[in-house]
Amino acid sequence: MKTLPSIFAAMSLAAATVSWADDKLPDYYPKSFAVFGVLSGLDTRSQTLAINDRGQRYDINIRVHTLNSQFSSLEALRPGMTIGASVAGERITEIWVLPKSYRPAFPSAPH
Repeated sequence: MKTLPSIFAAMSLAAATVSWADDKLPDYYPKSFAVFGVLSGLDTRSQTLAINDRGQRYDINIRVHTLNSQFSSLEALRPGMTIGASVAGERITEIWVLPKSYRPAFPSAPH
């Protein structure tokens, strides 16, 4: 017989899965992103990210956010992740890791 805590944990996990499947993002995520795509590479020496196979420099003080953590780091990023980003000038300043199923309401502007 399952205990109440294990049933609650299973229900919480199911609720979180449904939220992400419906593309409901955490409250600390913005409504839209300047850049959207799949991370295809990261080079910390040249401070460059490749999004959809196109290189773009990132700011030295870049902020990274994941679905499970409001504040993370570049170490959380992996090629193949779907991401959204904000840009200031010519550099990416902030990244949000998105569910693979996420599709933006409006396409990002070309860079």
